[in-house]
Amino acid sequence: MEISHVRVEGNHLLINEVCSNNFSTGLKDQYEDCDWIELYNPTDQAVFLGDYYLSDDRKTMNKSKLPDRYLDAGEYFIVYAKGKEGDEEFDLNFQISSKGEVLYFSKGDQMIDQVEIPALETNVTWSRMEEEWAKTQSTAGFSNQGAAVISDKQVEPPCFSRQGGFYCENFFLEIEGKGEIFYTLDGSDPDRNSLKYTGPIEMKNISSNPNLYTARTDLSSVSQFTPEEPVDKVMTVRAVCIDDHGNTSDVVTGSYLVGYQDNPAYREVYTVSLVTDPGNLFDYEEGIYVLGKDYDAYSPDDGSVEDELWIPANYRRRGKKSEREGHIEIWDENGKEMLNRQIGMRIHGSTTRGSLQKSFSIYAREMYDDKETFDEGIFGQGEKIRKFFIYSDRDDSKLKHILSQRLILDREVETQEFIRCNVFLNGEYWGLYSLAEVYDESYFQNNYGIDKDHVEIYEGSTPDSITEFLNLKEDLSSDQIYEELSEIMDMQSFIDYYGSMIYMDDWDWLPGNARCWRSLTEGGHEKEDGKWRWCVWDTEGAMNAYDRNTFQNGNEMCWQDDPIIKELMKNDQFRRDFVLSFMDMVNHNFEETHVLTIMDEILSEYEASYELNRIRYLGDRDTGKYSDAIKEFFVNRRDKAVTYLKEEFELSGDPVYLVLLCNKENAAEFHINTLTMDRDLVFWQGLYFSDYPVTLSVKEIGAGEQFLGWYDDNGDLISAEWEIQIELGNETKVVHARFAEEKEVLEDGGN
Repeated sequence: MEISHVRVEGNHLLINEVCSNNFSTGLKDQYEDCDWIELYNPTDQAVFLGDYYLSDDRKTMNKSKLPDRYLDAGEYFIVYAKGKEGDEEFDLNFQISSKGEVLYFSKGDQMIDQVEIPALETNVTWSRMEEEWAKTQSTAGFSNQGAAVISDKQVEPPCFSRQGGFYCENFFLEIEGKGEIFYTLDGSDPDRNSLKYTGPIEMKNISSNPNLYTARTDLSSVSQFTPEEPVDKVMTVRAVCIDDHGNTSDVVTGSYLVGYQDNPAYREVYTVSLVTDPGNLFDYEEGIYVLGKDYDAYSPDDGSVEDELWIPANYRRRGKKSEREGHIEIWDENGKEMLNRQIGMRIHGSTTRGSLQKSFSIYAREMYDDKETFDEGIFGQGEKIRKFFIYSDRDDSKLKHILSQRLILDREVETQEFIRCNVFLNGEYWGLYSLAEVYDESYFQNNYGIDKDHVEIYEGSTPDSITEFLNLKEDLSSDQIYEELSEIMDMQSFIDYYGSMIYMDDWDWLPGNARCWRSLTEGGHEKEDGKWRWCVWDTEGAMNAYDRNTFQNGNEMCWQDDPIIKELMKNDQFRRDFVLSFMDMVNHNFEETHVLTIMDEILSEYEASYELNRIRYLGDRDTGKYSDAIKEFFVNRRDKAVTYLKEEFELSGDPVYLVLLCNKENAAEFHINTLTMDRDLVFWQGLYFSDYPVTLSVKEIGAGEQFLGWYDDNGDLISAEWEIQIELGNETKVVHARFAEEKEVLEDGGN
């Protein structure tokens, strides 16, 4: 496209710079992804902006009027192309096409400036230079002179002789490319000032090298621990080709793990190499991992210092302006490459931002490598996701998040996939992490086939539609009104979520760590019905005090403070369903032997990796106490939780045992209230309050089997129905389920 620029001579303002594909170059945080136009006053006097108009339509020159204010001589002024009138004086009522279009700048009926903008890449601006317009890096609010000009000429990236990954022995890496090749070994972006490639580079184990990033003491306001010995290290090579005209290729990155092939720590979990220019993380001004200038600038008016964990710091920056470009490589426990991409990365989380070991959000964006999703199937075959977490888990046991979700996989709540991994950051071992799924539109599309545009996600405990329903209804004790509410929310999902969080003492779950979702349309999947359902999220605050009454105690809000609970507790059906479901989870999901077995399984999955993490972050601490404390919690929690349930629901009875016996293995599938039991059940027992009957049922009876009925301890038939209600008294209740082979029944019938 031929680019033209027209300007009427005179004492006027000028269009100085345009960004039509903005990601984070605006000056105002609330407009970080909004396109913008920079105006400039080249005169020696103030000019009244209110006389001017901007437009993308020559037929409507006065499309968007500028604010009634003066622009001083030599001053810059940025207006944002939102596409609609906004509340601020710099909002324009049109947008700019990133594929290119013409902008018109007028005063009255006089054309002052006309700029034809070409197609622009993300964060590239069209800037007025001394002689002509050019693509440059953003200089918003400042002069364009000296701005880095971006060439349209494509330079082929260099090619490495071997891809990143695990290698048993040292080798020499060769790099080929057109033009001069420059490379770095510290994660920094290569340019002409970097090492010039003149011959093969030896790849070897460099773990004996002194710690660099690991030795920093500006990463947290509450922890300054640095390991005494060198940590594990890998060689990271980043290379670029530069042609004779100074045009630069894309950067190619490879991480080489030499000598780790047989190390058990790197054979039990995934391995991640995360590489970015060190300034992106550790620079005093712009680094997102350090205390930095934001910490030094903090000065409370009253001279007091708040909780050190929450003091402002660079790592507390959020939004697109905190995102930095990087590169990620992921290998599974067998060394197979799972991912190799350019990515965007941010610091993730809330409390964990103040920790020494921080979490990361990882983004796929077209601006980094022309791909908008990760299609590699990290969490499942055929999935496409836009984002995932590299999650640190502030809990020193590295256990709570995975354990809490694995214990309730069979409940009606959403759980995340967690994949343990050892992370190297710019070549240095950074600790044991987990790759974690994100509850976003892609999650529900991948798991349930629900179109991502037909999903709504709410961060909090009570979505607006439920609040509005409660405000319109006077008495939720009515069965009819309760049924109406049950059409808005999946009541079993709500009960399972609240019940499990209370049992596990997640006293920090309300309201900020609650998550729920719904489909906006009805479709083929059973969950595509428009009902709100709940998601397990951020349980690092759980499993601390086995004797805490979590019905009555919470960080910001507890069960008793929740407006939806206050209404639901008026309804008898809800009270019954909650008590029975809670006891179902007590008897199965949180049963002591079941919990300890799963705990041991999880701990065995990352035993060697946990030792590496201990050396990196915990030194000579007795780390066994962290998992022991969780075991102690579950060993002692049942009696306390059951007592608190009785008090909260004012139950009149005491918990008594229900014993279920079956005369044949694998005869059928048993259900006890909301529990689905293993088919090999021959004996089961659980505690229930006598206030409510327990529902027993059999389903999917095996081929050749016939259900004879439910019998008591005296051998008397209770019922031959497949589903019955069992009333409990003050003593243990024993129920026998009896089956016989069909041929045996026929023979008996013939006698």
